[in-house]
Amino acid sequence: MMTPLTKEEERLLENYDIDPEALKSVLGVSALKHSDKKSLARAPLTEPTCTIDGLHAGYAGKGAKTIVTSRAFANWILGLCQTSRLKPF
Repeated sequence: MMTPLTKEEERLLENYDIDPEALKSVLGVSALKHSDKKSLARAPLTEPTCTIDGLHAGYAGKGAKTIVTSRAFANWILGLCQTSRLKPF
C-alpha cells in the first residue's frame, strides 16, 4: 500500500534533482524499476522495501561439503511505510 504524500511533500519532490541515467551508470544496471524522475524520487518515501544484506548457508569449514545444509542465515532490512501493517507468516 502506498503512503499518500502531503501537498508540501509533493512540492518538495518536484524540485528533487535526480538523473535516472546517471543512477543506472553508478549502480551498473541496465534498468530501474522506476525510470522517470518523479516516480524514482517518490518510491523510497512511499513504497515498502526489502534489502537482502547477506546470505550464508551450508558448511564453509575444512573437509567434505554436501548440498544439504542444517542452517541458513540471512541479514535483511525491511523498510515499511507509515501505513504498512505487519502480518505473521
